[in-house]
Amino acid sequence: NHSFPMQEKPLFNLHFKIDTPFQVRGILYFQKVRQNFDSFKGRIKLYCNNVFVSDSIEDLFPSYLFMLQGFIDCPDIPLNVSRSSLQGDPRVKKIAQHMVKKIADKMKEIFKKDREAYEGYWEDINPFVKFGCLQDDKFYDRMEEYVIFKSTKEDKFSTLKEYLERNKDKHENKVYYVSNFEEQHSYLELFKDQDIEVLLMDDTLDSHYVQTLEMKNPDVKFARIDSELDEVFIDKDKDSKIVDQENKTREDSIREVFIGALNNEKITVRVENLKSEDVSGMILLPEHIRRFREMSAVSQPENLGFIEEHTFVVNAQNPVVSKLVEMHKGLKYEETSLICQHLYDLALLSQKQFDGKKMASFVERSNKILNLLGSN
Repeated sequence: NHSFPMQEKPLFNLHFKIDTPFQVRGILYFQKVRQNFDSFKGRIKLYCNNVFVSDSIEDLFPSYLFMLQGFIDCPDIPLNVSRSSLQGDPRVKKIAQHMVKKIADKMKEIFKKDREAYEGYWEDINPFVKFGCLQDDKFYDRMEEYVIFKSTKEDKFSTLKEYLERNKDKHENKVYYVSNFEEQHSYLELFKDQDIEVLLMDDTLDSHYVQTLEMKNPDVKFARIDSELDEVFIDKDKDSKIVDQENKTREDSIREVFIGALNNEKITVRVENLKSEDVSGMILLPEHIRRFREMSAVSQPENLGFIEEHTFVVNAQNPVVSKLVEMHKGLKYEETSLICQHLYDLALLSQKQFDGKKMASFVERSNKILNLLGSN
């Protein structure tokens, strides 16, 4: 408490003792890690035979270790030499590697002996674990089976290995994940209706961590739930088999109406017969473009805007869509456009993609539609 004043009680700690290549004693405290990653300078203090030497030893140990707090006593390290000499000393690197191994062993021990306690710690320690995995391949190899994610399966935690094993019969080697429960709620409901398990990956580092998971698991595909429409949601039996006088199916007619009404070549209109009639439309964002934008936004938050190029999926089974197609020939172009734009806006709204200007337009359009209904 004297060395780290005003700190909360640690979640747990790790004592370690090394006799070669240097004699090292130490204790590391696992504290809550703030998501905004404040400066970690001075969190690990170096001693020599119980005499304080320095708390500026960032270049001697992997930087992610400084997300922890603690004390290291190294009576054998020649402290009178330059730090650059110590930094290049292979013995110092071995000490760091040994510390990393001890940390991984400690977390694995908790995971295996008391999974409930491990899950209780996870929200507070996962930035440290993921940051370590991103920085250090050896740490990743030691921890890959002990990184856990909140799952929609009974609202429990799951490792990637457990998830893949549970779902191998439904979607082998494919991981569905959600990065924001609020923005992707309507999509999540579709997955729940079809009893498809989804993992929550909403932490600050997760957009980077997914990239690492893909690189380390080349046979596994990771898909955010709003990036694609799985075949399990589509009712192919309801696809139109009959064409009209212009050789168009019902889906063709719907697509044509919406393309003309939205009049935006950056929006790809796709028409499907979804198993749920409740959803009128959905926005799908290109996975690769969205990821690039999100990773850039870590350093440049202003880049986190809506992706202009996207797909608008119209649900041909939705009663409003069906009624619109039946009525559109009797409506004025402006009236058809108004309703199509409104359904598109509802899809945007469900994904929280509205700024103040879009919301103002949405309210204005809603009033016009109410007036249109009143006049009819």
